[in-house]
Amino acid sequence: RANRIQDAIRELQKLAEDNPRDIQTLNQMGNLFLRVGNKAAAVPMFLRVAELYNKSGFATKAVASLKIATREQPDHLEAWEMLASLSEQQGFTREARLAFERVAQLVAQSGNAEATVRVQKKILEIEPENLKVRIQVGDNLIKLNRTEEAVKEYLKAANLFLAQGLAKEAARLYERALQINPDNIRLLESFVKNLLARHQGDQAIQILEQLLERHPTSEGFLLLKVEVLTEKQDYPTAEAVCDAILKNHPGSVSARGRLVRLYGLQKRPDAAADLLSEWGRICEPERLPDVEALYEELLRYLPEHLPTMMGFCDLLRRSGDRPRLLRALDSYVQTAHQAGELGSAREALLELVRLEPNSPAHRERLKIVETKLGRHAPTPREEPPAPAPAPAPERAAAAETVGA
Repeated sequence: RANRIQDAIRELQKLAEDNPRDIQTLNQMGNLFLRVGNKAAAVPMFLRVAELYNKSGFATKAVASLKIATREQPDHLEAWEMLASLSEQQGFTREARLAFERVAQLVAQSGNAEATVRVQKKILEIEPENLKVRIQVGDNLIKLNRTEEAVKEYLKAANLFLAQGLAKEAARLYERALQINPDNIRLLESFVKNLLARHQGDQAIQILEQLLERHPTSEGFLLLKVEVLTEKQDYPTAEAVCDAILKNHPGSVSARGRLVRLYGLQKRPDAAADLLSEWGRICEPERLPDVEALYEELLRYLPEHLPTMMGFCDLLRRSGDRPRLLRALDSYVQTAHQAGELGSAREALLELVRLEPNSPAHRERLKIVETKLGRHAPTPREEPPAPAPAPAPERAAAAETVGA
């Protein structure tokens, strides 16, 4: 019987040589090769049949032929590639995805990460919510040193996890992105802000809590938590987080900045002014510009808060910025005068006179304030008037009295 099959194959081969596009002949040859167990010879026949069917517009029949080929030789890469492509063209989403997954497996076995990524991206075009494949794409991109692309894939997967309520899994992917490059915390910041813009602060907190479980003292994560809590108007908890940051990072400009804003939002300007005043006194000289920036920010919120204005003047004295100190003192005088704080206005004017003794404007303003206060004291470089000498007879009488 086997001999008869081989004879039939030889006859069919002759026919195929005369008419290589005869689908029926090629299909019969493939089936006969399978009957004698020659899969290596059968599969190319089915691939040729599939190709001819597809060119003739019979894609469904082509897919059927390719399924025979992949069933008989599961590791035949070309057969799987053709099956995946044709299934996609026909809109057979599930079949296309499964075929592409098999192609990706076979390509990965060869160690060709570049080709693997290309195939996996085809899978994601068909099924963009496939988390397993998306993470695999990120891993393969890491192998190719395409880290920026890898991070994007990890973050897309994190977003998908979050949409399913899986904050823990999302946090792990953000952590992986940060391990690749700590600067990627900016992407996390952007993501958190997007959540806040969509009023999804609870989800942002979930992610940050997961990250903080493994990195409890991370300044970046804690600052983001402060931002979310502030947006949720949970000011006491936000303050507590700022205090925790300063405990572990005493020089944190950002934490102090957040505290200043929190005090401002809660209409606690004195607390903000005290915080900055203390820091301005004890910080290292190289930190003075940071404190100055926070003062300027606070004064934008509270432009007429006298303790803050005077604290700013104190800072400028320490930094030695005379021109700006003069301007700050001048603003302080105007605000204090308008607020009826004449004593404070007088003290600032006395300092202005000391700093610019030749300014008639300062002296004139000082006189106006002192007149309102009902007193006059010597200003710098202004000698008190000498007592008038007593008349001669009075001096003589006084001398006689003393002599007596």
